[in-house]
Amino acid sequence: MGTKTMRGRLLVLAGILTMAFSMRLAVTSTPPLFGHMRPELVIDTATGSILGLLPTVAFALFAIVVPYLARRATIELLAVASLILTLGGQFLRAMVSDVPTFMVLTLVALAGMGMGNVLLPPLVKRYFRDRVGLVTAIYVTLIAASTAIPPLIAVPVAEAAGWRFSIDWWAIFPLAALIPMLLTWLRTRTTTAPGQAGIAPPSESRVRVNAAKSPAAWGLVLMMGMTSLNSYAMFTWLPTFYVDQGMSPAAAGGMLALFAFVGMPVSIVVPVLAARMRNQLPIALFAAAAFAIGYAGMLYGDVGHAWIWVIIVGFGQATFALSLVMMNLRTRTHEGSVALSGFSQGLGYVVAGLGPLLFASLHELTGTWTASFGVLWASLVLLVFGAVLICRPKMLEDYDGVVRTAEAPTA
Repeated sequence: MGTKTMRGRLLVLAGILTMAFSMRLAVTSTPPLFGHMRPELVIDTATGSILGLLPTVAFALFAIVVPYLARRATIELLAVASLILTLGGQFLRAMVSDVPTFMVLTLVALAGMGMGNVLLPPLVKRYFRDRVGLVTAIYVTLIAASTAIPPLIAVPVAEAAGWRFSIDWWAIFPLAALIPMLLTWLRTRTTTAPGQAGIAPPSESRVRVNAAKSPAAWGLVLMMGMTSLNSYAMFTWLPTFYVDQGMSPAAAGGMLALFAFVGMPVSIVVPVLAARMRNQLPIALFAAAAFAIGYAGMLYGDVGHAWIWVIIVGFGQATFALSLVMMNLRTRTHEGSVALSGFSQGLGYVVAGLGPLLFASLHELTGTWTASFGVLWASLVLLVFGAVLICRPKMLEDYDGVVRTAEAPTA
């Protein structure tokens, strides 16, 4: 590999990894600060609930939009646009003094993150086709880190420098990602020959991919959607569940942090392992079993051994990392990866938003947690069914009616 090629790939890699670490910062850095924000912004229960729903709504909406935008612009330009939205929304929302503007700017930041969620797999597909499993493992781990780290340090930073700074300083990460992605986009505009400057130029002709015509895509919707439904239910209600079981609020918060951190080693191992397998169904079966066994332990086991059950449930997050790597392992082109990523994440995050709602509603109706966990157990059946479809060793583009030729974008 030539020096220019290596430099080009390292530039893209820097952009992908810093972009990945920016993908959840606006989501998890804010809820711990509601108490600090109330003297200046009226964050009541209703407002907090809306802010809790915004991530899944924004992720779903902009995941659906990205494949259509990709017909008019390159994925590099869209990555730049997503980072500008993330940076602008994250930075500016800490400066406002009214709740409506804060929520609008939060939505702007989440829009950028929703676009980034879809664009990361095809960026890996395009520039690291020979290292899909490894690069996916690294960036999914960084997404997990960006979920777990902000809640742990948000309050100490706010107590030292104020809540506005505690929100604002995270903007340095999308800014850091913007620089290499902007340079990458500029290189693609000036590249005239394959491989020049280490960057593959846009194709003279492109394909349009209708992922909805493939059973594999619907399988990925089910696997990713049900994984996210379970994960979001835990992120939202796991502390409340354990407080209800007699655990202190601090200890219950620690259980949530443990659940989040288990996702990081899982994210490292799963994509690399999946890339070496012809059929990845055993990974999905392992994850579904971990969810099922862990829930049984949480519901019926001794609270004193809660950490064991939380770790086991945390292993269920394996199908999130698996879902992301399958967007590349089951596509031949980065156009196919864009289509599969947008389709599965768009519908998947719609499903994900139902998790916390169903979990809480059933608890409220029945007065126990049994029905709530029953819904999660039932969702695992759909998760496994979806995994059977997407893990089948057949490419998205090989299904009838999925692919047709289209003109290349000019941007």
